[in-house]
Amino acid sequence: MFHGVDPVFVVSGLVVGLLVGFTGVGGGSLMTPLLVLVFGVHPATAVGTDLLYAGLTKISGCAVHAYHGSVDWRITRRLAYGSVPAALLSLVLLAHLGSSSQASGGIISTTLGIALILTAATLIFRKALLTRLSRLMDGASEQTIGVLTVVLGAVLGVLVSISSVGAGAIGATVLLTLYPKSPIVRIVGSDIAHAVPLTLIAGAGHWWLGTVNFHMLVSLLVGSIPGIMISSHFASRVPDRVLRPILAGTLAVVGGRLAFYTSRRRRKRFANRRLDFSPASRHSASAVIGTRPEKAMADEGGAPAIEGVLETSLYARDLGRTAAFYRDLFGFKALVDSPRLVAFEIARRSVLLVFQAGATEHDIVDAGGAIPGHDGSGRLHLALSIGADDLDVWRKRLAERGVDIVGEYRWPRGGVSLYLRDPDGALLELATPGLWW
Repeated sequence: MFHGVDPVFVVSGLVVGLLVGFTGVGGGSLMTPLLVLVFGVHPATAVGTDLLYAGLTKISGCAVHAYHGSVDWRITRRLAYGSVPAALLSLVLLAHLGSSSQASGGIISTTLGIALILTAATLIFRKALLTRLSRLMDGASEQTIGVLTVVLGAVLGVLVSISSVGAGAIGATVLLTLYPKSPIVRIVGSDIAHAVPLTLIAGAGHWWLGTVNFHMLVSLLVGSIPGIMISSHFASRVPDRVLRPILAGTLAVVGGRLAFYTSRRRRKRFANRRLDFSPASRHSASAVIGTRPEKAMADEGGAPAIEGVLETSLYARDLGRTAAFYRDLFGFKALVDSPRLVAFEIARRSVLLVFQAGATEHDIVDAGGAIPGHDGSGRLHLALSIGADDLDVWRKRLAERGVDIVGEYRWPRGGVSLYLRDPDGALLELATPGLWW
């Protein structure tokens, strides 16, 4: 489902497109770390979206090379013999770990960091690497070259499927040492021709895993396509000897940060601009329960800090039935259980109050003071925070208890929300990390 293009992602796509056209570095080396580090997108969603983005943008380049006969299909086949099985196995591993889990996020971030460091080294030391590797490959048999090409394909299959990086700079550099007599244009054409099915297969796998954000994908394409066209036109006017070292240094720093510091990094908050903040949406009684227990900071006006949402209220037509629903499905512990109210403790940080509808319409005055009357009706909304690793467990639990999942949404930052309704029709949301932070 699309909600129009996002200007921030359009501008990001434009910047990456310009850099790709000027330097020839693959978009994955630039786009994926940008999505992860700047926008806080979950690594799996960043990689999956970038893979389809790369596959779609490379199709035209492959067609042009094939038309001009600058593709060595023998090299492309050898690479595919290794990359396709490796890509499929990598996707199976991600599926086993859970596409949005912390474990998969850690593997993806570390692999992405290593791939970026290798790409940076390739950019800086390409001539030296080619000279040294060419000496090692001097006199190698055709069979040995064929086996090494398949091995290279397997390595690229793992790197690209997990990190979306590696098919460009790394693959082309190694191919130049394996096939020194082939014209460079045929090496580049063969590398691009191989990258198309690899990125599309890996991208389709991430799509199957649910780690592709199509809203983000369209926005990036809208910006990157004109960016590549503009930079390709002016590429000859930009000094390559200046731009490439700067880009390589940036990739090395970013790669090191992803590879070695991701587990300690806390992503910056990035407000989700796709959420509805219209006046109508503010009438829904919604709260996120079980989020980060950090102490809030006072605002610039000096207001005392709000430390969290303490209570959220729902109003039930049949209090006994609704209370049983929350107790049995979620395992909530009741702090208060009366004919008027059932109060559930949630994560030892918040309380869900379920009132009998109509029982709180009038003011309550007793020895403790006065509580103004309140009540609620309509399509109420309550969001509950769950762990990323528990998403599939909740799917199974809901199915076992006959509770229908009425909707599912994957957010730009990698969070996933499952939607269901309680006996009174209130919309409940089970959200993994990556919705707000």
